[in-house]
Amino acid sequence: MSLTERFERQPDGPVDEHPARQPGGTRQPKADGRRRRPARRWLRIGVIAAGATALVGGAIPAIAAATSSTVTYYACVTNSTGAIKIVGKTTGCKSGSHKISWNNTGPRGATGARGPAGVTKGYIDFSGGADLTNDALTTVGTLNLPAGNYMINAKVEGELGSSNHGDDVVSCDMDDSNGNTLDTNGVTLIPGLDSASGESMTLLGATSLAASGYVQIVCANGTGVGGGSAGSVVITAIPVSSIVTTSG
Repeated sequence: MSLTERFERQPDGPVDEHPARQPGGTRQPKADGRRRRPARRWLRIGVIAAGATALVGGAIPAIAAATSSTVTYYACVTNSTGAIKIVGKTTGCKSGSHKISWNNTGPRGATGARGPAGVTKGYIDFSGGADLTNDALTTVGTLNLPAGNYMINAKVEGELGSSNHGDDVVSCDMDDSNGNTLDTNGVTLIPGLDSASGESMTLLGATSLAASGYVQIVCANGTGVGGGSAGSVVITAIPVSSIVTTSG
């Protein structure tokens, strides 16, 4: 077989992956006119590039998490693709890319709005109480307050009088300087049962004072002079920014 016939003859089997070179040093093209190796090479390059991008992206948070101090990072960004390559502080970027930097703390944020003032002080008054009658209310405790909004709590000890030999009732109101009755309560006292320690009652309320004023406790009994008394009285007030009334 001549040299020309050898090169013109088409193989009967699979196309040789490495065909013989023609005279002049050029490779003989494959039977279908396509070359497959370059496609495989570009596929490998694409996989490697994607892996490198994922590696760089995963490394940045890892670097940031590894230190608690302020650290500045530098990178070269490819203008055409946006690909990022972490570099050193003094490293220059190649043509077609630009350098960026950032740190792991970020800029200081704007100052937030000032919050409402907290409770600076509360108010309390102690009183020894008073003997009561059944024909008028008797003031047994007073708490003076500056202007403001307040949550009020009071405790009154109802006691039987020394001359009382029957059941009696001590009832009390919580009033403010605006003329409002904030709460009412009462206790029933029984001789031989309550004469030693008495019975306590609690009154709760809230008030808004536009100017300096007071909260007071006024009480009466059900049988007259000597029938019952208000023992120790405690009134407390806590200032609040506002009072919201709900029901249910």
